[in-house]
Amino acid sequence: MSDKLPHPPYLKRWLLTLFRLSLLLAIAWMIRTHHERQRVLGDKPIQLSEVREWLPNAAYLKVDNKNFGSLKVLDQNGKPLGTALRTSPYSNKVIGYTGPTDTLIVFDNQGLKGLKIRHSFDTPTHVEDVSYDYLFMERWNGMNIQTIAKMDLKEAGVEGVSGATRTSMCIARSLIHRLKKDSSNSTQHWRYTTTDFLLMLVLIGAILLYFTRQFKYKKVIRTLYRLAAFTYIGFVSGDILSWSLLKGWIEFDLPFQHLPGLTLLAVASLLIPATTGKPIYCGQICPHGLLQEYLSRFTPKAWHKPLSPSLIWSLKWIPPLLICVIILTSLFLTSLDVASLEAFDAYLLGAAALASIFIALFSLILSTFIPMGYCKYGCPTGALLSFARSHGSADKLGKRDFVAILICLMVFIITFHYDAIQHIIMNSSWI
Repeated sequence: MSDKLPHPPYLKRWLLTLFRLSLLLAIAWMIRTHHERQRVLGDKPIQLSEVREWLPNAAYLKVDNKNFGSLKVLDQNGKPLGTALRTSPYSNKVIGYTGPTDTLIVFDNQGLKGLKIRHSFDTPTHVEDVSYDYLFMERWNGMNIQTIAKMDLKEAGVEGVSGATRTSMCIARSLIHRLKKDSSNSTQHWRYTTTDFLLMLVLIGAILLYFTRQFKYKKVIRTLYRLAAFTYIGFVSGDILSWSLLKGWIEFDLPFQHLPGLTLLAVASLLIPATTGKPIYCGQICPHGLLQEYLSRFTPKAWHKPLSPSLIWSLKWIPPLLICVIILTSLFLTSLDVASLEAFDAYLLGAAALASIFIALFSLILSTFIPMGYCKYGCPTGALLSFARSHGSADKLGKRDFVAILICLMVFIITFHYDAIQHIIMNSSWI
């Protein structure tokens, strides 16, 4: 008889959880490192043609070393016409919904002449809405640098663009942050809003429902909570966890200071399933998941169609393949709108991409025949949250772990051999 004692089951479970979380952190760190390097090496400076939109007599751009990368705008005779600068990379820590926005800022000798979005890592449809809202984009015209740098957005009554509030307010905060005397040393203050507190209440409610024992009226309270969460998350705040959101955070930073409620919801949605096995977000909060569940519950059982094992095996590859597409989109800096690969953008009424609306409607119809079909076979965000979820003492290394290892290897190869891969692609005969 062996004197060795078996490892406690909880030790195996915790080591497996730690391994999975480490894989996710490694992938996120490599993508973040890649983007930081590309922002330095591949960043595009301000062009004279951009500045001439407001200062048509501009002939030269001269670096102003006293003002943190600002450019002096000169005419043909060397006479100063104004100043041009951009919010990136100095204000890249100021994040909108999924990432920062690079805004061109042009001053003449009297004050601000205009703003223009050069590039944004937020949802393209939201960015387009902001760029065409001239009341917002021209709000600061005529103000000097000192006035804007000292501005308090709340006291000034600055409101975001309807349907793109976070994107537009990111531009406003970036503008002020960039124009401070020492933007590289300016500190970001924590900002709490009613939305943050309501998101925290939604999270606390989900935790209480999962971790309290059965009590009288619990089913009624659970139904009322789900209805409230569905309405608020889906149609009021629009703060639905998605890959387009997480992708922006991975590439830049977690917006704890500007979006503490949403950030806490995202972190808890990953860590709570990893440590307890409870799918806190997918099971209680996700509006699209809740709608599918109730559609499945109230449709006739005769409608539900069983799937063959071979079809189930094939369908389960859809979420990891979508994740690979999203990661490749991020690594190769393509312009693909990641939000169009998921259903969640459809809940942002008036600002949703047509592809998201189609996926949302199709998946809801599908759920009447295949209960929770989108959650099981089509949701890349759900697949990510499910990957780290613990399944108790019976948990073991499986297909999802090997797929994650392969994705990690893919990210490693692309990140650390990016230039060579780009060279091969650009010189391929099929390009």
